[in-house]
Amino acid sequence: MSRKRAKDAANWAALLRLTPCGLNLTKLIASSDGVKAFSTQLQRHFDGTKFTHVGVGWDTSPQLLALAGALAMHCDCGISLLRTETQSRDAGDASAMSVLVLVDLVENGDDLLATLHRASQNVAAPSAVVGFAAVCAKEEIAFDDLNVPWYCGWTPKGAKMEVATSVSSIRQLEKYRLRHCTTSYEGNQLGEDRSEHWVDGDVAMYAVYDGHGGDIAVNFIHDTLGRLVQDALHLRQHDTATNEHDFKDNAVVVPSKRKASSSCQSSTKELLRQSYLECDQLLKDKLTAYGPTVKASRGYCNTGSCAVTAVFDGIAP
Repeated sequence: MSRKRAKDAANWAALLRLTPCGLNLTKLIASSDGVKAFSTQLQRHFDGTKFTHVGVGWDTSPQLLALAGALAMHCDCGISLLRTETQSRDAGDASAMSVLVLVDLVENGDDLLATLHRASQNVAAPSAVVGFAAVCAKEEIAFDDLNVPWYCGWTPKGAKMEVATSVSSIRQLEKYRLRHCTTSYEGNQLGEDRSEHWVDGDVAMYAVYDGHGGDIAVNFIHDTLGRLVQDALHLRQHDTATNEHDFKDNAVVVPSKRKASSSCQSSTKELLRQSYLECDQLLKDKLTAYGPTVKASRGYCNTGSCAVTAVFDGIAP
């Protein structure tokens, strides 16, 4: 009877499943060989770093918590649930710990730095973060000046990853309907394109956002720009209604629809321009507010997005 040879430490990455909802660790957790291979590879990477606890977020997934427990057993250390100061009940009685932070997925280098910064804030003195490990990253990451040792088990240049697909029942053929799609899956990562449309009375907006350098910027613009435009249009409508009420008793002649439409188009163009500038400034504030760790890396400058918008203001005659 012959024994099987132990699997190579890199084979555990084939058990990961990257889905639109995040990283699925179920198949990895179900494989004792895979968990052991992951733990061995991570321990070897942090061979020169002494840590007493593996730290994970208190609200993390059960799969990541199980993986952290297996890693702690393999490295003969404890587990620390990272909470904010307001969530921690016994923060004053905490003993000094050297914490290796473990997360399942980071988007890119910017996200890695932001996650490390948040985790460091959740580790109260005299404890300290001595290392950071991510199971998977959607983009290739390269840092030379990070102040703590870091590890990423899988990136797009690593082993091939199984992509999860949803299984749906077979439907009968139906007539073709007009549709659009700006969310896709390409290059083993989620696409960075978004779209938006809304109708508010006699005002409507349609927009397409083309992100690059990760989805941090495109997600922010998708959540912010349309709201800024809508709020500005509401404010202008309120000001217009107030002016009409003030001049009603003075027998002011109402301009023709064509002239009003021309003036409306001009003001709408300026309104849209100001909304773009405001959204751009808010994005800059967000990217530069991650703290000194991110500022030192200069990596946050790589993310951005193009935006094409069409605003329909008023009912056509």
